[in-house]
Amino acid sequence: MGRRYVRKDASPMRMLEAANNPCYTWENNIRFRDKELVSLLFETLANMVKARKYVVTKHFSGVPKRTDIKIVEEELPPLQDGQILAKAEFISVDLYLRAYNSSKTIPYDQFSYQVAEVIECKHPD
Repeated sequence: MGRRYVRKDASPMRMLEAANNPCYTWENNIRFRDKELVSLLFETLANMVKARKYVVTKHFSGVPKRTDIKIVEEELPPLQDGQILAKAEFISVDLYLRAYNSSKTIPYDQFSYQVAEVIECKHPD
């Protein structure tokens, strides 16, 4: 098995995988042991924020089943000016949601109200 190459602009997870595998080398002879590259990788990983959302895959009748809803994880883009990042503490699961969503086209992201903790803020106030 020959050496596998990782591009300089590879995703952070791909870079981390390569860091732990001696079969990988870097394009243009950049080695992972390069301290600047290592610090850039871990800075990038530290700034990645993932969120989970509930996607309704089937209109349910009666009690919802696990197969009616899919939990999807997605990476959030960096905050822009005027935005906040919040972590949900409590999510409202109310009866009105069934009527509210009955006309939506499948699949759709489940809407609800929440009480959340502000984790990061890019708003001037």
